[in-house]
Amino acid sequence: MTSFNISDPEISSPVIVYLRFLSSTHLRLNPALYGPFLEPPYYDNVHLFCAQCLEAFGRDADHVGILALARAIQVGVDVSYLDRSDTGEEPIVYEFRPDDWKEGDEKVELLYRPGHYDILCQEEY
Repeated sequence: MTSFNISDPEISSPVIVYLRFLSSTHLRLNPALYGPFLEPPYYDNVHLFCAQCLEAFGRDADHVGILALARAIQVGVDVSYLDRSDTGEEPIVYEFRPDDWKEGDEKVELLYRPGHYDILCQEEY
């Protein structure tokens, strides 16, 4: 796999905003699914969570936001987390799946480094 980074904010910022609002919209339309998984002060206010955590630019996406996005776009999302330690261990991979996702269905692979996500793609020749 190779990693690429869309470093031009004029290209990446609108895409990020669009994905954040897709996630937020799905969460707002399904508050009973996600509300119990939100931490205080948001657990009883999905709309406040969306406004302050999902729609706010410059905030890292959390598990609830990524799961809502995966379900909204009906695509699996794998997130590999790299910490700053030098243990030599494989990164931890979290899988977020829509309800009807099956092995072999489309998925997006992301690499998370604190404060930043990169999209991972298979190199095709």
